[in-house]
Amino acid sequence: MTTARVWVRGVLAVGLLAGFYALAFTLVALTLVLVLVSLWMVVAAPYRAGPWALALGAGIPAVFALVHGVVTVSRAEEHPPGSVPLRRSDAPGLWRLVEELAE
Repeated sequence: MTTARVWVRGVLAVGLLAGFYALAFTLVALTLVLVLVSLWMVVAAPYRAGPWALALGAGIPAVFALVHGVVTVSRAEEHPPGSVPLRRSDAPGLWRLVEELAE
């Protein structure tokens, strides 16, 4: 691969990674704003708060689900049980093959 193509793929990967967290943060912030507006409507004008109260009821579980998903995805995983880490000095032929395939 050319250097420019590798650079573009790297920028795209970092952008998608950062974009995932930015989108999740934006959705949580918007949902929290919706919940706050719903609470304000229930207190200020309870006779007009019907649909807003439904948004409040749906917004809170959605925020919990989104935060749980982000925390679960972001958690570092341990090595799978029974796996054997190999250093380059232990298996130079295997690492050479891995580097060739990566190119």
